[in-house]
Order: sequence, then structure tokens, then C-alpha cells
Amino acid sequence: MRHLLLSLICSGALVGQEPAELWSQGERARAVEAQRAALIQAEDPVARRQLVEWSLAIHQYRAALNDSRQLGEGGRALRGRAHYFLGEYEEALVLLEESDAEASLMRIESLRALGRDWGGALESAALLLGKEDRRVITLGGALALERGEHAKAITSFERAMKLAPLDAEALFGLGRALIESNERERGLELLKRHRELTPLLDALDFAERGLDLAPAHAPNHAALGDAWRSLVPADPSAYERSERAYVMALSLMAASEKVPVHLRRARLIHEYGAGALAAAKILSVALEEFEDARLFVRAADYYMESGVSAEAVSLLERALKLRPRDSAILSRLQRAKGGK
Repeated sequence: MRHLLLSLICSGALVGQEPAELWSQGERARAVEAQRAALIQAEDPVARRQLVEWSLAIHQYRAALNDSRQLGEGGRALRGRAHYFLGEYEEALVLLEESDAEASLMRIESLRALGRDWGGALESAALLLGKEDRRVITLGGALALERGEHAKAITSFERAMKLAPLDAEALFGLGRALIESNERERGLELLKRHRELTPLLDALDFAERGLDLAPAHAPNHAALGDAWRSLVPADPSAYERSERAYVMALSLMAASEKVPVHLRRARLIHEYGAGALAAAKILSVALEEFEDARLFVRAADYYMESGVSAEAVSLLERALKLRPRDSAILSRLQRAKGGK
């Protein structure tokens, strides 16, 4: 790696590009490379710390750990976080600061992973984060469940899920606690929901990680929109997050690249938002920027569903000019005109 960075410096590939500027532009991997290259030329503890923080932000945990070692005691807490994210919990526990709120949660998860008592760590986290913090409530339920206090666990998990319907641990814990409390049918249903939710949350995590690495990359925002859209049935608040992600993706794209995202956004609106007519109008606005047969056809479908056949006919006729021999468009146009 060192030889590669020196080669980049000598070739001029990283010369003149400020790491902070690259980071602010969303070129995060390049920012990290440029920062590391600059440190080869001149060591700077402040810049080294920034490098470690950036590496953690883009999930380069091993690199963050290696760089944090050069900070000595000043990098102790950062090393603890890197060890935690690498699953090196024994090492993390020695370094994570007990007075840091987020680190207190990492300490709890480290203790749990190692099979140690974590009740005292939860009390400390509650003091730092507040007893009404959703994460503290969920962990309280998990601790009660471990101790066989099923009624207390149920109360905690239900409170947590009211605050965050996508809290997978609360959902799973509630299902288990109900089964242990002889509410087997309801408990099994919740565990089934948990199994269905898990891959959707994994997809969300994957999309968020992609965005962490390249926040200016339009497809990453579109993927985040897709991930949130799949979660709307489980949590209605996911609708607004999906909408925001699609709008951001569209703002970063050239007109000709936007069609698939316009269609996915319209689907979101159709299925979970204001319905078919609103979705049709969104696509009609998109057509003012770029004419595409797919947008014409989908907008026409939504107008037909809404009973606005005249607008559907107009759109399908415009689509037909782009694809004169398209049998699907001809069939739709016939139906829109009242044909059989």
C-alpha cells in the first residue's frame, strides 16, 4: 500500500486535491487515499486522527485500527471502536471509554458477545443516554428476558416497538417472551414477522453502507429509496425516507438516466402514498424534462386506473410515436379508447 501511495504522489494522481474537499464532494475513498498519501510526506496527529475517523465512517475498520496506533494514547478510543467493529470484543472492552454514550452501547454488545454479565453496563448506558432512549429500552427487555422476567421483557419490547417499529431485536425478543408467557400463537406470528423483516433490514444496511462510501453517487440514493420502500408496510415512516432518497437520486442524475428512478418513485406513491392519480401526475411532470416511452405507458396506466381515460389516450399516442410498432402500446391505446 505504501508503494502504491508513493507511486500516486510521484505520478501526480493525488497532487493538488485537498482531502477535505474530496470528502465534502462525496469522494470519500479518494479522500482517504489522499489523506494517507499526505501523511507519508509529513506526519500530523490532527490529520492522522481525521484519517482514522474517515476510515471508520466508510467501514475500513482494519485500516482505521492500524492508523490509530500511530496516535498513541490519543487514539485509544478510536482503536476501541475499530476493534469493536472488527468483532474483536475483548480488545474493544479495554479501550472503549465508559463515559461516552455511543461507546457505552458498544461495551454492552461486546459483553453480550463474550457471554459476560452486562447489567451494570446497561445501568451506565441508561445514565448517559437516558432511560427513555429506545436502545436502552430494548436492551432492558433483552436483559429481563435473559433473567426470565418475561412480563417485564414484554413491556419493554412493546414500548421499544412503539418508538421504532423496525427494531428487529425488540420484535424477536417480544416473540420469544410471549412464547415463554404461554402466548404461543402471537409469539410465533411475531417471530415470523422477524424472519420476513431481517432480509429487508439487511438490504437497508447494505444501501446505507454504499451511501457512506459514496454519498454523491446517485444510484446509491436510488438503492436506499428501494430499501426504504420495501419497509413501508412495517413502518409507515419509511415512506418519507424512501421519497427523500428518490428525490436526491433524481437531483444528481442526467435527464436520460432518471427514467427507472421516476418509475420506482411513482410506484412508491401509487402503492403507499396518494395513489394512482398522484403517481400519474408525477410521471407527467417527469415527461416535461425527458420523453421516454416507459414513462408515457406507466403514466397512462395510472391515469386509466384513476378513470382519466382522455389523458391516458394522449400519453399513449405520444408513446406510439416513439415506438410505432409496439403491440403492448397499441393494445393499451385500444382499451383507453374504449375498444375491446
